[in-house]
Amino acid sequence: MDMLASAISRQHTGMGSKQKYESVREVAASLLFGMILDHPFHNGNKRTALVLMLQLLDRNHSYLNVSEEELFAFLLSVAEHRIAGNERASPDDEVDAIATWLGDHIEHLDKHEYPMTVRELLPRLEKFGTKIKSSKKTLVLARGDRTKRIVLMDLGKVLAPSTVHDIRRELRLLEGDGVTSAMFYGDAEPVDIWINKYRKLLRDLAKV
Repeated sequence: MDMLASAISRQHTGMGSKQKYESVREVAASLLFGMILDHPFHNGNKRTALVLMLQLLDRNHSYLNVSEEELFAFLLSVAEHRIAGNERASPDDEVDAIATWLGDHIEHLDKHEYPMTVRELLPRLEKFGTKIKSSKKTLVLARGDRTKRIVLMDLGKVLAPSTVHDIRRELRLLEGDGVTSAMFYGDAEPVDIWINKYRKLLRDLAKV
């Protein structure tokens, strides 16, 4: 448990009122580094580190805009001390390299929206009375007097939070229309959303 305490307290390092890690990406980098490389658990450290980091980003209205393949390679480079380009790099240099990578891939969550696949979005829209029809290569979403057309795509394609927000706005499914994000997303907790998004990646990490 001492290793766990060390891993999760690293990001709070500082002197007096001055914190060593001040930005969201720096705190996330420190947390990820500590959880992966302090090895607080017998196994599952990379998976735990990823979920904790995603939750931390979510609480700061941010998320990672990156493919599972890229994220998998990134996590392995951290675990194998390759992230800084030098296996002899200091912990501070490695945390800096992690923070730089995160800074290139962190996006701001748009008005408490979450990335989701088309397959996940459609039943949520139907729950609020949206009629869905396909016409050639287009999905026609109709709710009341509002219509939204989107290009028909792979149902497994992940939509960015901004895209989800635009669809909700066009169909009058925002808070100002009486539909809060809590109502729209149902009982799903943010951490469940991220685990679901990276389910395959988490399974792959269990093998290495």
